[in-house]
Amino acid sequence: MFALDHPRVRNRIYARYLGGLDPMSYALRLLTTSPVAKALEIGCGGGDLALAVRSMRISSHVDAFDVASGAIELARAKARDAQVDGLNFFVADAGTLQLEAEAYDFVYASHSLHHVEDLENMFASVYRAMKPGTIFFANDYIGPSRMQYSDAHLELVNQLLAGLPELKRVNKLANNAIKARVDRLPVETYLEIDPSEGVRAAEIVEVMRRYFDVEVIPTGMTLLYEVLLGIVHNFDPENEFDNALLDLMLVADEMCSTYQTVEPCFACLVGRRKAEVDTAGFS
Repeated sequence: MFALDHPRVRNRIYARYLGGLDPMSYALRLLTTSPVAKALEIGCGGGDLALAVRSMRISSHVDAFDVASGAIELARAKARDAQVDGLNFFVADAGTLQLEAEAYDFVYASHSLHHVEDLENMFASVYRAMKPGTIFFANDYIGPSRMQYSDAHLELVNQLLAGLPELKRVNKLANNAIKARVDRLPVETYLEIDPSEGVRAAEIVEVMRRYFDVEVIPTGMTLLYEVLLGIVHNFDPENEFDNALLDLMLVADEMCSTYQTVEPCFACLVGRRKAEVDTAGFS
């Protein structure tokens, strides 16, 4: 369904922006010791990443939470089936999060921060829960909130989409109709379908910088996320023509990042905990 599900896209994105590493392997290189004693995952979903963090020996123990109780039940079942210890899955809302002070050596999040409305409380709580000198690593969407792309952004997306053969635009998200263009969905549509989707995405870096020294590492997908959404399955990884089409689109996407022609949408964020921050204003 998503562009990064395709191995050619994924491998080129990782090679171009992260030195050939996947995001968590990149994060591992930032840690001064490995494994760290205790890590926290924000928005763990079904627990796959937390299981990987334990398997990669990034941390000896991982606390991982999600607002969805069903996801936590699934994560616990996966950990039991895999017989992986050192995992604690629990239900919590990032916006009202309360954590033990200076409990964690590493905090990470993957595509979950753009669902958080109360960024102030979340970052303040996480800041207090991290030990001095530790790192907060996130891989996320940081583009326009609720995907309210600019006209210039959508024009480039649709030019790229229009250049694809019709057979490559069969959209499995729309009952296999031909994907003709990408339009800006009204905010009201997001409020009806998923009020948390991209709720304050454009503010993530700004709020994070109150508590952390933040390095922003753009990871492309500025155009390709929307172009390939629902149609990426039409591109055969073993087909030379399909790969050539993807390579052309990847070059166009990279040019957007290089020349900053439109707002960046995806990035890895490396937050190094500031020595002293006043968090008294947040519960």
